[in-house]
Amino acid sequence: MWDGSRAIDNYSGQSYQPPQERAEERLLYLSTTFFTNTCAYAVMSNRVHVVLHVHVKQTQVWSDNGEVERWQCLH
Repeated sequence: MWDGSRAIDNYSGQSYQPPQERAEERLLYLSTTFFTNTCAYAVMSNRVHVVLHVHVKQTQVWSDNGEVERWQCLH
């Protein structure tokens, strides 16, 4: 069943659209981990559009271990 732009399970009533607050928190976390600024974003029913600015000079000084550590923070 569709309720506006959200998919809702008929049996459990659970919505499968991730909440916008969770997307905002994740973008803030990623920006501190990977030296990026979130310029704009849009959370839609089935996807997220993000415009990022990457701080290239800061990322060029990462060591291989530093880069691996950042990726491990995600999982």
